[in-house]
Amino acid sequence: MRLLILVAAIPLLAEAADINREVLDQFREYTPEEFGQLLDRQRPAAVTPQLATAIRATLPNEGEVMRLTAADRQKIASLSAVLRAHGREGVYLVKVVDSTQARIGLHARFVLLVTRTALRILSAEQLQAVVAHEIGHEYVWVDYEAARTNGNSRRLRSQELFCDGVAILTLARIGVEPGTLTDALRLFEVFNYGNGAATESYSHPTLPDRADFGRQIGKWLNRGGSFAPAQANNKPVNQGGKK
Repeated sequence: MRLLILVAAIPLLAEAADINREVLDQFREYTPEEFGQLLDRQRPAAVTPQLATAIRATLPNEGEVMRLTAADRQKIASLSAVLRAHGREGVYLVKVVDSTQARIGLHARFVLLVTRTALRILSAEQLQAVVAHEIGHEYVWVDYEAARTNGNSRRLRSQELFCDGVAILTLARIGVEPGTLTDALRLFEVFNYGNGAATESYSHPTLPDRADFGRQIGKWLNRGGSFAPAQANNKPVNQGGKK
C-alpha cells in the first residue's frame, strides 16, 4: 500500500517541480531591478472612486474589529512601505475582521482583509510579507479569476508562486529579509492546521514547494545585486473603522 501511494505521488511531485521551474523562469528572464521596473510599468490602475464606493456598499456591517491595540496599530502602520512600493498607499481600504483563523486576503482589488488572529500572531515584517503576496494578485487578477472559474488547479498554483515571487522582490526592495514570507506562511499553516482549518492544496502549492521556490528567488536576488531600500515611515494607511 505504501509503495502504491509513493507511485501515485510521483506525477504530482513532477508537476510541482515543473510549476516551480516555469514560474522561476519568468523571473530569471530579467534582473531583479528589471523585473521591478516591469511590475511598475504593468501595474494595473487602481479601482475608480465610483467602484470603491460600490464595493464599500457591499461589505457586511458585522465582523469588523473596531478597537485595536497600540501594537496592532503599529503593525497596520508598517504596511505603508509595502503599499507605497506598489502605488497602493492610500488606495486600499484596510479592515481587520474577527476570525479564529489566520487569513489575509484582497477583496475586489480594493479591500485588504486581515483577520485579528493573523494580526496577532504575525510580526510586522511577516504581515508586510503576506500583504505583499496579496498585492501580487493584482498583477494577475484576470488570469487568476479565469483559472478559478475554469477549475484550473495547475494555473492557480502557478499564480500563487508568482505572487510569492512578487512578495519576495517587494521585501527586498523595502529592506526586509526575503525569507520572512516563508516564515509567515509556515506560521499560518501550523496555526490554522492546529485549529482545524481546511488546507488549500487545490489552489496553493505545498509549503515545502513554496519554501523551495522562495530559496530559488533568493538566489536570483543575490545574483542580481541589491536594491536601494524604499523609504519607510509610519504614516497610517487607509483603515476603515479605525476608532
